[in-house]
Amino acid sequence: MATQQFVTSFQEYLARIEEARVKKQHHDQLRSIFLDFLTKTFSAKHEEFELEKGVKVAKVRGFIDVLYQDIIFEFKRDFEAEKDKGLTELYTYLQSVGDATYFGVLTDGLIFEVYILKDGKLERTDRVLLKNLSPEDAFVWFDSFLFSEKELAPKSQDVVKRFGDASPVFNSSFSRLSRMLAQAKDEPSYQVKFREWDKLLAKAYGHSVARNELFLRHTYLSTLVKLLAYSALFKGKPKGKELTDVITGKAFTNLPNLAEEDFFCWILAPALEKDATELLRGLAQHLAIYDLTKVDEDLLKELYENLVDRETKHDLGEVYTPDWLVELTLREAEFSKGKSLLDPACGSGTFLFTAIGLLREQGVIGPALVDEALANIVGVDVHPLAVTISKVNYVLALTPDLKSYGKTVSLPVYMADSLQAGKPEGGVEKVTISVGGKDFFNIPLVMAKHPSALDPVIDEMRTYTGGDEDIALNGFESYLKGKGFDDWNWMWRPNLKLMRKLVKQGRDTIWAFILKNYYRPAYLRHRPFDIVAGNPPWLTYKHVTDPDYQAEIKRLVFNYGLVSKKEMKLFADIEVATLFFALCSDLYLKKKGTIAFVMPRSVVTGARQHQRFQNLLQGYEIPRVELAKVLDVEEVSPLFKVPACVLIARKDVPAKEITRVTLKGALPKKDVRWSQAKKAIKKTTKALPPDKFFPPAPKSSHYLKRMKRGADIYPRSLWFVTPVVSAYGINSDRPALETSPEIMKVAKKPWRDIHLQGEVEAQYLYATILGSQLLPFGVTGLSLVVLPVVDVPAGINLVKKEAAMAKGLSGLANWLSQAEKLWTERRKERSPVDIYARLDYHHLLISQHLHGHYSVMYARAGTKLASCVVSDESTKAAPLNVSGFIADTDVYHYQTKNQAEAHFLSAFLNAAYVDKAIKPYQTRGQWGERDIHRRPFEYVPIPKFNPEDKRHIGLAALSQECHQKVAALSLTGKSIGFLRNKVREHLKSELAEIDRLVQSILS
Repeated sequence: MATQQFVTSFQEYLARIEEARVKKQHHDQLRSIFLDFLTKTFSAKHEEFELEKGVKVAKVRGFIDVLYQDIIFEFKRDFEAEKDKGLTELYTYLQSVGDATYFGVLTDGLIFEVYILKDGKLERTDRVLLKNLSPEDAFVWFDSFLFSEKELAPKSQDVVKRFGDASPVFNSSFSRLSRMLAQAKDEPSYQVKFREWDKLLAKAYGHSVARNELFLRHTYLSTLVKLLAYSALFKGKPKGKELTDVITGKAFTNLPNLAEEDFFCWILAPALEKDATELLRGLAQHLAIYDLTKVDEDLLKELYENLVDRETKHDLGEVYTPDWLVELTLREAEFSKGKSLLDPACGSGTFLFTAIGLLREQGVIGPALVDEALANIVGVDVHPLAVTISKVNYVLALTPDLKSYGKTVSLPVYMADSLQAGKPEGGVEKVTISVGGKDFFNIPLVMAKHPSALDPVIDEMRTYTGGDEDIALNGFESYLKGKGFDDWNWMWRPNLKLMRKLVKQGRDTIWAFILKNYYRPAYLRHRPFDIVAGNPPWLTYKHVTDPDYQAEIKRLVFNYGLVSKKEMKLFADIEVATLFFALCSDLYLKKKGTIAFVMPRSVVTGARQHQRFQNLLQGYEIPRVELAKVLDVEEVSPLFKVPACVLIARKDVPAKEITRVTLKGALPKKDVRWSQAKKAIKKTTKALPPDKFFPPAPKSSHYLKRMKRGADIYPRSLWFVTPVVSAYGINSDRPALETSPEIMKVAKKPWRDIHLQGEVEAQYLYATILGSQLLPFGVTGLSLVVLPVVDVPAGINLVKKEAAMAKGLSGLANWLSQAEKLWTERRKERSPVDIYARLDYHHLLISQHLHGHYSVMYARAGTKLASCVVSDESTKAAPLNVSGFIADTDVYHYQTKNQAEAHFLSAFLNAAYVDKAIKPYQTRGQWGERDIHRRPFEYVPIPKFNPEDKRHIGLAALSQECHQKVAALSLTGKSIGFLRNKVREHLKSELAEIDRLVQSILS
């Protein structure tokens, strides 16, 4: 940390360097001031800095300003003016050293830009302006290069700064790992590790993440945390063979499963020995700055988030759970000595680490604490890296107590899928582990109940993988008989055959590790827990793309009645977290036990897909768990990107009321201890009967099944256009068009950089409305789209490229040719091969009427409802003449030939009463209510239009009047939210009358 001496020296340095820059002194003087600062504050010696080192690359010569260890400093007097020259010189110097682990730093003494050489090009990894940094931040930034600190008390933020993705250590290590990967990637042993790693992560993230960069990040972090564990346990740096033994786990003699031969041991291949040794030695040296007896927090979760999760987690906002919320959850669940605890999705192990801390707080210390933790605090996760980090955190929590323990410690943290706890097949319960294709291992569940007996069987099986097969099979059979497992030889015999096959193929290196972990959920279900607590995956079914995992989730969701087979439309939005809650309550929780999960708040609002889950929370389903308490943390910040809560329920314990604890407050930072957080948080408690806590069952509208979502005109950059104006004007029959610039501003990869141009026959131009153009009773404008559709008596027909050419529509054919080519090149693997099938997704395009109808529309998402009516007359406001109107996926719409009916519905949808009625059922995002979808018709019984009812006719007339007033308003240049509020204010009296009529009709 920054001492007062550093603070003084830093301030003096800033003053001196600023003065030198003002006086435009030579860059040698800037260098001298900088080196003087380093030698005074970081104990660096002048002789360690090599000045003006001559280099030569090809025919280019140069002189490095300063070379210090693996850092090349290049000084420039005028940073911006000389930057290009400086970068050219850095490129030359980094090439000259021929080692990808070196850094180049371009600086004027105040601005520091850090570069590495990656794929033959300079890549900037960091940039700081010193005068914008606090002395503390400046110290950590410099020390992340120099590592001069000793016996530093480790903090998670400091670990991120020194070892995170902007740090010199990470970038140097990543460069070395990339070089090692290039050598190893074709080896079968590497390929099986990579493939099985991806298979497991597909369950953690819902889809394949098979990218080399992510695998290298995982390898780096796994390696780093194993070395961290060694440093904590042995208070020193591993040397010689100890370095590789740390990675395989052999260095941890009394902790046999702390580090195992997992997916990330590929770096120990013989061909990579030199690079691996240098990598391990360097990381161990850097970690030596910490005094790891001073750990008082989950040290690794922020580093895990920094390096891994922010790139791979779904954007719903699942991130690590802060310490304060974990501690509060465990306290509210009444965790204490003697109670067993399972976290079935343990991530980096924060719940486990905190639980051990609570035991210590209760006076349990030394060997007694180790015994209590190992017997009662258990974690499971499907994420291989998370499991390694969780184990290391477990060890860090117990480090002071392990010294005097004197016994072997098997850490109760397992790499497995908690949703797969064994299932009966052919009358036998077993755990099945696929190795790819039709090959799989089977473990009898009766053996899985006894890990101390099963693990040695798995280890013994590996000893029979060589030599004559018949001899090996007979020998293993004799071993099983001697252990009393001869009844299961029929299952183990094919297991051994498969293991021998994998050995011959060079694919056996991780299967013993996987087998000894993957059966654990089957074992754990037979030793239920007093408390099941954690933060399960926040992932909806529609974001799970792995077919096998989809099938397993679907089977389990139906088994627990979370959705019926008659409600398949709701399935896509089912939260996997609700399945975790139901299954974990059923399989892992004792009777009268407590489950406490951090969950998306939407699971207890009125979303239809969660109504059956809410029935479960009221004891109406199996397993019988009843919600006892809810911690509502929506108004605590900073926290998650979506509103969250903690659900605390008891198994087979009736709950007459639900205690709702609402927490509000602004924290100094996200990750603080509960002792700090509670000073900033206000708690209010209210007890409610269940029927008052959960939203009432909805009454749907006549129009529910008639409201349709608009066509998914995707990718928008292929279809949304704007006219190209020339000196000769616009050809109305065949206008020149280009991709809409407004669409390009919001396009996502891989559709962001597309710019189509061409002339298209005018009959294939249509108008549409984006959600961001829709107002109450009006629009800010219409968008133009090129669509290959034509109106025919039977409806709408798609016109493909070949048909367009055959009809002499060369403009349309050319546009479609460009679109088809880009779609083929850039579409995702799981997207339809045919671009026209994608354009008419679920037939939402060809089911529309292009003209002759009134279209009632409302935005599918937003804080408040907004609706308008579009007719053939409305499309005359489009920038060019169009052949009709198409509703886009941003809106829901209903088409009718009855103008009064259309306006009746639009008035209803703009009523404040209806907007308020759907609020309990809307999902919420970081900025409040978010999704609307069909909720106005699911939860409000809007009746069928009745022309005989004067109130219906009155609403229709008011809507037409409002449309006319909005059309006369000047509405440009502001956010859509601002404009909608302006419209509502302008129509205040009309909206009040609409609201009165709506309430009258609904009452």
